[in-house]
Amino acid sequence: MIYNEANFPELPRSWASLTVNDSVDSAGNSNKKLKTKDALDHGRFPVIDQGQSDTSGYSDDQNLVVEASESSPVILFGDHTRLLKQISQPFVPGADGTKLFRAKFFWDTRFVYQMLRAVKLPDKGYARHFQYLRDSVLPLPPLNEQKRIADKLDAVLARVDACRDRLDRIPAILKRFRQSVLAAATSGKLTEDWRVGNVERPTAALRDALVSIKTGPFGSSLHKSDYVAGGIPVVNPMHIVEGKIAPSTGMAVSKETFSRLSDFHLTKGDVIIGRRGEMGRCAVVTQKENGWLCGTGSMVLKPVSDLDPNYLQLFLSSPETVKALVAESVGSTMVNLNQKILLSMEIYYPSLSEQAEIVRRVEALFAFADRLEARHTAARAQVEKLTPATLAKAFRGELVPQDPNDKPASELLERIKARCSDLAVNKPNRSRKATA
Repeated sequence: MIYNEANFPELPRSWASLTVNDSVDSAGNSNKKLKTKDALDHGRFPVIDQGQSDTSGYSDDQNLVVEASESSPVILFGDHTRLLKQISQPFVPGADGTKLFRAKFFWDTRFVYQMLRAVKLPDKGYARHFQYLRDSVLPLPPLNEQKRIADKLDAVLARVDACRDRLDRIPAILKRFRQSVLAAATSGKLTEDWRVGNVERPTAALRDALVSIKTGPFGSSLHKSDYVAGGIPVVNPMHIVEGKIAPSTGMAVSKETFSRLSDFHLTKGDVIIGRRGEMGRCAVVTQKENGWLCGTGSMVLKPVSDLDPNYLQLFLSSPETVKALVAESVGSTMVNLNQKILLSMEIYYPSLSEQAEIVRRVEALFAFADRLEARHTAARAQVEKLTPATLAKAFRGELVPQDPNDKPASELLERIKARCSDLAVNKPNRSRKATA
């Protein structure tokens, strides 16, 4: 038998090999009406209780329920999704290319399930995935070794899953951390230890801290037909990402249009904020964006001389400000921010020196969070490699030691062949001649 080196390149001497088709009893479910693509994607299946007979809610087919148990589980292969799930309860299969496998008696089901997961299915189009999987060649260890490998995989992969779950909680923790930093920064709590004595925390209406505020040009002034590629960039809410301005090449205007809209030019030190969709999306205009154009979905704020633009940006993106803006903004399908709402807001208004200290501390804390996020991303990438690496090691015979007392898998195959031959020889002859 030709061994499938692309999936399992090496075999211990006590192992044998055979195709998936020879290893399992399989069946398609093209006549079923219930879709299970989403179930395969998310691990949810319509499960039938033991003894339940009413399946009319699923299909007209009275043989719809597939019997499965802990001792005789069924493996589902999603032809469209290329996902595998092992089911140990009676369930209702689906109609979207889902196939059923039930491992034959010479397999430990847990072992063969993990091995099927390790087969690398090529991008052949979903109609051919099942055929490729059925023709794939699998390594067959001695049965006792299969059980030892399955036990080890259960333990190791459970730890990998637990590690992945813990890592998946980190982004939400970092988001809460950044929000807490912003809340402390714009309430004065972040610099309580910096201020000398019991200095009063001054506040002011935002209208008193701005030289001007201007809403971007309306549609009558700037049409989609005015956009050109490679011109002067236009800054709309979609271009404000995590406190930075990220322009798109296709959303720009010609020099003629730019000159016509001179009231909406951006200047270094301005703060631009999106007035549609997600509230609090804002950024400081730097030298790089100096001379760009405020888009129709944005507003541009020019702070007074004793208000640091970077501090104003922190205030506008802080959780309390965002909460207030969402509560006051109008619009049924997409919330819109108007100048009246923004100008009436109260801002904590310390001295310029304290504003600079607040900005410095926030940047330091955010840089710390960014480093943690980078480490999380790297760790998450490493964890994703653990499962395929562990499976590959298991099916090279390297995860658990071989036991010389185990009977080689080749002997098991010979006994299976002999049993099949005996059944064929002793099968009753049902021909007309024999009956006569």
